[in-house]
This record gives sequence, structure tokens and C-alpha cells, in this order.
Amino acid sequence: MPTKSIDDLLDRSAIRLRETTANPDSMKRDEQTSTPSAGRSQPTFVYIVVVDIEGYGSRSAVAQASLRAAMYEETENAFEDAGLNWESVVKLDRGDGLLMLVPPTADAVTLAGKFVIALNESLREKAGSLPVEHQMRMRVALHQGDCWQDRNQWVGAAINTASLLVDAAPLRAALFSAPRATMAVIASDGIYRSLIRHGFRHLDPASFAQVEVSRKEQHEIAWVQVPGYPYPPALGPASTPKAPVVPWPEAFRGVQLDATFSGNVFGRHESKDDTTNRGKPS
Repeated sequence: MPTKSIDDLLDRSAIRLRETTANPDSMKRDEQTSTPSAGRSQPTFVYIVVVDIEGYGSRSAVAQASLRAAMYEETENAFEDAGLNWESVVKLDRGDGLLMLVPPTADAVTLAGKFVIALNESLREKAGSLPVEHQMRMRVALHQGDCWQDRNQWVGAAINTASLLVDAAPLRAALFSAPRATMAVIASDGIYRSLIRHGFRHLDPASFAQVEVSRKEQHEIAWVQVPGYPYPPALGPASTPKAPVVPWPEAFRGVQLDATFSGNVFGRHESKDDTTNRGKPS
């Protein structure tokens, strides 16, 4: 099913409302036959991109309006700079953010790599010309999955997951702890495993930190990156516990060595009543 712009969807809804008002029986026929005009559609696989403005709610109304306009402008510029078709994207407004459904014909590697780079560069360029109250940093989520249209909106578990990721505490912490950054990115485990971990062009798996994101009954593994940093500053690599180094022969203190191989181990067998000399050099 081809994707449509949000304006097209609104226009179609308005036309449908006029038709059903004029002829209520048409709605009953649609419900009985489950035709597309009843507001139902088959699931469609899409790539999902969500951008969200950091600290939006704390700004003045004037600043919020400016930030929203800049959000649309910078996101569109990044799509175009990456060579992706902006007009084919379904844009779902979130107030302080924008959720985008990108058709599967788009190049996924470009979306996860070049688009992220282009958006980061665009935000950095914009930051130099704005007063402090209008400075904009973004949280960005990348996901994929099936969704469909009901009578009012695009829906689906994949959309819910993408919304969960962009609001995740580890992503917020990563951006907060990176004062030089203009954005932080979180990729779902599916995006990471199918694209990022392979190190395709513009993708650096080593710069991503694995995190866990939970909300009520939903639990997700995801991967966070802060462009411009070799590794997310708030999510430093966890140190792997190492076994203590025990100097030889202390490692064998109190252990009865048994001749179970071929002859006595180390040429000596300790008897049960030789406890007074255990651990002493022979």
C-alpha cells in the first residue's frame, strides 16, 4: 500500500465524512464488506524515524513555535542531503517531535547512516545562529516494523516501540551528559543487528552502547550513539569482572592432588596425614 502525506490523509478523511453524512447507508455497507474505505488497511512494513526536541516544555510559547518550525526544516534538509525522498514520508506530528514512516523502498543503510550524519551537521550549523532559548538538540529513534491505518491514524506495535525508544531514560541521559552534542540516537535491536553491527558505510558499531528500555509490560534491547563522541559518555563500557590472580603455588593451597592421569601430579602425592606440611615448599 503506497504511503501518503498527512495532508492527503486529512483530505481523504474530510471527503469521507461528507459522503457518509449525505448517505449513512454507505458506511453500513463498508463495515459489512470491510473495504478500504471503511478505514482499514493491510499491515505495511516501514522504517520508522522519530525526532524529539530536548527541553521543549520548558521554553516559552514563542520559542516553541520557532523550535517546531526548525525541527521540520532541519529534518527535511537532512532527508534531502541524504538523497531520501521527503515527499514519500508519512509525517505524524507529536507536538515536541515528529514521527515519520519511511517506505521500504528507501535505502535503510542511508537512513541509519548518512541521514543521521546529515541531521547532526544541519543542527550544528543552525546552532551557531540562534539565541540560547532557541537552541535545539534532538533525540532520534530508529526502528522498523509493520503498521497500518485505522479510521483516524496510523497504528501498530512498531509505532509504540519507536515512541518508547525516543523517550527512553538512557537516551535522555546520554544527551544530557554530552554538552558538545546536538543529538543522541537510539536504534532498536532489529536495526542494530540487521544494519549497524555489520559496519556498512557511515555506520560505526563501536560507537553504540547497548541499553535496556522498559515500560510496564514492554521490554526492549536498544543501542545508543552520540554523534561526535566515540562512545556515549553516560553509558561507558561496563568493566567485566575478572577472576583474581592467585600466584602459584598458592592456587593449590589446601588441594589434595591425586594421581588420576599417569603418575603423581608434579611428581608428588600428598597423604591425608601430611597436613602439617601442606602449602610449604618441599
